[in-house]
Amino acid sequence: MINRYKMAKHFTLTLTDASLTFARKTDAIAAEAPLDGIYIIRTRNRYRPS
Repeated sequence: MINRYKMAKHFTLTLTDASLTFARKTDAIAAEAPLDGIYIIRTRNRYRPS
């Protein structure tokens, strides 16, 4: 479930018999922040100017 929104790479999870803990990977979050909002759309169609 953690990777449903592809956010697993930003957290460290520790699961024991008695607890579940998590920590944010601030370096990974900071490295991806400049790319936030940039999307690439791939298509098989080729651009053909008229």
